[in-house]
Amino acid sequence: MLTRNEAYNLIKKNVKRKNVIYHMLAVEVIMRKIAKYLHEDEGCWGMIGLPHDIDYEKTENTPSKHSLLAEEMLK
Repeated sequence: MLTRNEAYNLIKKNVKRKNVIYHMLAVEVIMRKIAKYLHEDEGCWGMIGLPHDIDYEKTENTPSKHSLLAEEMLK
C-alpha cells in the first residue's frame, strides 16, 4: 500500500488544478472523521479518500474511464 506522502506526491504530479487537490484533501479529512465515528482504521479510510480523483483531469471528458485510470496510476 502507498504511504500518504507517496499518494500526495502522485497527486501533485498528476493534478494541476488546485481546487481538485483541495477537494481530494477535504475528502481525506471527511473519510478519516467517518472512520473515527465508526471505530474503523482512520489511516486506511483517509488513503481511500485522498487519491480518489487523481485521474479526474485526465478523464473529465470520458467519465466512463474515471477511476479505471486512477487504478493504473496508483499501482
